[in-house]
Amino acid sequence: LSGDDGALKFTVDSDAIGSTSALAIGPSGQAGQKNIGFYWNLSPSNGQLILASNGEDQFIFADGFLKPASNAANIQLGGASKKFNSGFFKDTLSAQKIQIDDSDYSHSVTLQSRTTTTENYTIKFPDSKGTDNQVLKISSVGGDNVNLAWVDDATARPVAPGTPNSSSDRRFKKNISTVSGALQKLSKLNPVNYDWRQDEFEHKGFSDKKQWGFIAQEIKEIFPELVGKDDEDFLTLNYQGFVPLLTKAVQEQQEEIDSQQKEIDALKSQLQMIMDMLDNDMSDKTDNKKDNDNKKPVKLSMATPK
Repeated sequence: LSGDDGALKFTVDSDAIGSTSALAIGPSGQAGQKNIGFYWNLSPSNGQLILASNGEDQFIFADGFLKPASNAANIQLGGASKKFNSGFFKDTLSAQKIQIDDSDYSHSVTLQSRTTTTENYTIKFPDSKGTDNQVLKISSVGGDNVNLAWVDDATARPVAPGTPNSSSDRRFKKNISTVSGALQKLSKLNPVNYDWRQDEFEHKGFSDKKQWGFIAQEIKEIFPELVGKDDEDFLTLNYQGFVPLLTKAVQEQQEEIDSQQKEIDALKSQLQMIMDMLDNDMSDKTDNKKDNDNKKPVKLSMATPK
């Protein structure tokens, strides 16, 4: 080992640690590149820096990564530092990105207890990344495996229709027709209250509170356009689609009320006319009776008391 203008140069001979393909630095008098120290493995195209001890490779620096020399080995950082102690992380750790090798496509992470191996368990993540308004929830627990699934967030508030961001411009639409018969169809609906079957469908994330709504199978017979299916072939219901139907039903009901009010007003007018005619007839009869009473002769009695 020699220096020339700040540069290090390595020369390998038959008595040096390492070999012509694996330059090594180790304690004096020791033979073999893996005794203790570090050496360079020049066989890979990008090269490797390897830490070795006790006759075995321990860590490998290559391609910007630090990894254990054996794929079956674990990296345990020990010592008395604030971040690592007895081979475990402690205190607060921060990282920009944590990447987990999923070469076996298990989508799982195994957590190991620090004090006992009997509390190790594996968390398995879903295959997909989920969609908007979904949360991760434990779908099942079997042995040491905890399976997670994406479910709809029961606490999320649905987006109301008719917001400024909802597309409703006439220029986007075709085959426009006015809704009719909404009141008659809505009168066939069967509003119900119910409880979700949480124990049988845990992955759905159903609420444990009493619910009010409709049965999708029943709605499908009346408004099939409002019924769809989810990824598991269960029926879904577009509750927002009831808004225009309810609006039209109120309009139709108001038309019926206005029509009935006109009929009532007409009947009241006719009844008033009849009452007026009866009042006039009764008045005429009373006047005639008075006249007849006035025309009757008055009988005078000339009798005297005895």
